[in-house]
Amino acid sequence: MKQRHQQLLHLLARQEWIKGRELASCLGVSARTVRSDIEQINREMPHIIQADRQKGYHLVAFQQIDMQTQKDY
Repeated sequence: MKQRHQQLLHLLARQEWIKGRELASCLGVSARTVRSDIEQINREMPHIIQADRQKGYHLVAFQQIDMQTQKDY
């Protein structure tokens, strides 16, 4: 998993919902890059991040992330 993906997951774990623009600003990338990263993460770990046009993004399964990030270290 890319370091940026791990950073994205940690940002999502800190809040209930967060807008894509805010994630992009925190990561120093474009909103399009955030969308692409989330699509890739959801392909690797299906449905871990939920998207809503009004609310933004939401982390659905935090436990799965802990297991995945431990494997990467």
